[in-house]
Amino acid sequence: MPCTTTPSLSPELAAKAEKELHEKEEWRERDIEALRSMVLTPIQKNLSTAEKSAEEISDVSKSNISIIIWYTWLQDTVVSSSKYITLYSCVEEGMCTTPISLVPAENTQLVAQLEDWFLVRFLRARKFDYERAYRLVLNYYGLRVRYHEIFTDFVPSAIGHVLEANMQGFLPHPDHNGCALFVLRAGKWDPSAVKADDVFRTNLMCLEKQIAEVGTQICGIVGLLDLKDLGFHHVRHFTTHNAARAVSLIQDSFPARFKAIHIINEPKVFDLIFTLARPFLSDKLKSRSMKYLQYHINKSLWLPPFDWSGRMCNKRVIGFQLYFHGTNLSSLHQHVPPELLPEEFGGTLGPFDNREWAKVLLDSEDLFIRLNQYGFQASQ
Repeated sequence: MPCTTTPSLSPELAAKAEKELHEKEEWRERDIEALRSMVLTPIQKNLSTAEKSAEEISDVSKSNISIIIWYTWLQDTVVSSSKYITLYSCVEEGMCTTPISLVPAENTQLVAQLEDWFLVRFLRARKFDYERAYRLVLNYYGLRVRYHEIFTDFVPSAIGHVLEANMQGFLPHPDHNGCALFVLRAGKWDPSAVKADDVFRTNLMCLEKQIAEVGTQICGIVGLLDLKDLGFHHVRHFTTHNAARAVSLIQDSFPARFKAIHIINEPKVFDLIFTLARPFLSDKLKSRSMKYLQYHINKSLWLPPFDWSGRMCNKRVIGFQLYFHGTNLSSLHQHVPPELLPEEFGGTLGPFDNREWAKVLLDSEDLFIRLNQYGFQASQ
């Protein structure tokens, strides 16, 4: 069984990991082995304690939060016309329509990577909570089933035309907290030349490559979103399907600590995009988001974290901060200093140029070929 050891941590990273993630070097091997054991155990056995029928919780009081399990059919997946169990969260305000995980029926099996270096990123993303890390593994591979169109040609050689548009990429240096800085200039997207799926696919590949860095696993990722020149010709391509997969990726399907997203130059048309995303957020977040969108400047939005069963947590585990800066870049600089930013974000690094990052990504073809070998597969 593959069991490649994880890279050793610097004293600074080790201290941060222990303080923020409850990671201890002397326990790491044990923790990874515990998660590996869960991944190798049949999924139905691991989830047996969570199973309840819709009838059992139909009379649940408004003060409780439970899980509803029911069956849905997914077409054109790696297992054609196979039955899946979809878990949804039932919250106080009503039913949330966003699935929090995708679990295969008996005719499928999960074939996951089992190396230490791969599994530890899920533990770090969920602060070494075994159950929640395991749920994240399921969601990570479930994303490949639910949004299978994104994972067709999921290799850097297939997205060269997107990278040439100079829309996205990671900046060369992390922020003062060690967070990797990801830039997306959505207004530079030309829908007539690049499909929406290709943009999402490229963003996801950028995340996959960056999360291989130990520092990013521990410190997290900060997004920098420039909406200058975003118009109606972009919005008409932003469907509820696209909104659902974006929310799913950030909140519960990718092994990264998303710490914050800073949005600049948001136009009035951005309200329409947020309207599409609102059905996938909690009622409390819906009202709060529209309030902040009325101001656009110096306002922040808290996306509440959920634990593996869909319950809201008091701790900042999966949640992240969302900031709307408008054209007031000085408010952005209170969080990320100008010396780390390109000039589009009021920085001193010169114009944004993703060519160096694109080369790093394009040189990683073998990594993605290997990633594509794993996932939910038909039982033999």
